[in-house]
Amino acid sequence: MMNFIQHYGKQLLVFFMLLETLFLFYFNQVGLPHMINAMLYFGSSMAFGIVLIAMFYDKKTALKHAADTKMVKTLFIGAVSLGLLSLCLYKTNLVINAMNPAESSDVITTVEIASQRLLDKVPVYKTHIYATDHELPLTYLPMHWLPYTISSYFHFDARWITFSIWLLAVAVLTIRNYRYEQLTPLLCMGLLSYILYRNAHMIGDTIELMVAGYYMLLITCLNRKDALLQGIMIGICLLSRFSLLLWLPLYAIILLASRNRKELSVSGITASIFVVLVYVIPFLSTNWGSFMEGYHYYSNAALGEWQKGEVPFHLHRGTGFAYYYYYFLDIPLADRLKWLQRSHLAATFVIVSGLAYWYLKYKDHIHYKIFVLGSFKLYLTVFLVFIQVPYEYLMVVGNFVSIAIFTEQARYRVLHD
Repeated sequence: MMNFIQHYGKQLLVFFMLLETLFLFYFNQVGLPHMINAMLYFGSSMAFGIVLIAMFYDKKTALKHAADTKMVKTLFIGAVSLGLLSLCLYKTNLVINAMNPAESSDVITTVEIASQRLLDKVPVYKTHIYATDHELPLTYLPMHWLPYTISSYFHFDARWITFSIWLLAVAVLTIRNYRYEQLTPLLCMGLLSYILYRNAHMIGDTIELMVAGYYMLLITCLNRKDALLQGIMIGICLLSRFSLLLWLPLYAIILLASRNRKELSVSGITASIFVVLVYVIPFLSTNWGSFMEGYHYYSNAALGEWQKGEVPFHLHRGTGFAYYYYYFLDIPLADRLKWLQRSHLAATFVIVSGLAYWYLKYKDHIHYKIFVLGSFKLYLTVFLVFIQVPYEYLMVVGNFVSIAIFTEQARYRVLHD
């Protein structure tokens, strides 16, 4: 089995990326039972990370020499990618013109209000806000809304900021790796095109494409030796959605065990300074209770989603394990949610501690950068599958992370004896 994976590793990675997309957007909509689809989506995502580690396990690994690219192939891929980009821009423009966030999206309304408060020099986290038809606390961390000060200042639609940050990440991935892996723009544009076709509301009503861009940039930084850039991107991701927070101790263990203490110290100090300068001093210090207020709001909002009718829509999308807790625990609804939260914490602890133990035992058998990428994919998969309300737009971050990891791993080659 190991020889098969190592021989066909690239093809397997592409196969599991395709399955991730189909289980997220297709099979769950054509009749595959929710509980089966959720398990298969989870399995395909985990398989991607496992295959990546297995590809390079017990093999001498080195960076590839940049290959000369064939002009005809490069021009063909470039032309198709530009065609898909034009299609994405055209469709995104249609979606933006057709969907009014003031009527349907508290997400976009919230970031617009927060960014406008900053421009108006009003305390951003002091008071509650009104989004759509209800009042809520400002739960978003700064890097979730700060970029939208640009659109607020110049008075254009905030969703173009979302698209621009994602496109920047695609451009960085493509330019950095075009001599190692040329499929990157096709994969990114293809996935976005499919999202626009299957679920345009993900673009019209949410900003998660920006978060996907952040995480794609994080992957490129984790695969570099530039600890300063690593620290900045870790800080940006922490101050957007803090999904990677519980993975950071594992990252520290990997760097310590692989004797990269300078990389750890510089990236850790940089991330800490970034968080203090961008969040703690200007915002958290004006309302120390805002973070916990936001955390409690998420739990209350999740319970509200679970109480929406006899068939809560977002639990029936086949993308997370919340479905199992909702249907198979014969206890009050609030207690079912608490059990899911406990399981979420326990599962992330198990995956992080298990991966740390494995790396400490077998670190001499795998390149530490490969394990960083693979462990992040495995951790993020577990983190996402146990979230309280598995919105599709949250899960899609994992699909774009797969593309980024697939691209970055192409920079390595196995040295044959």
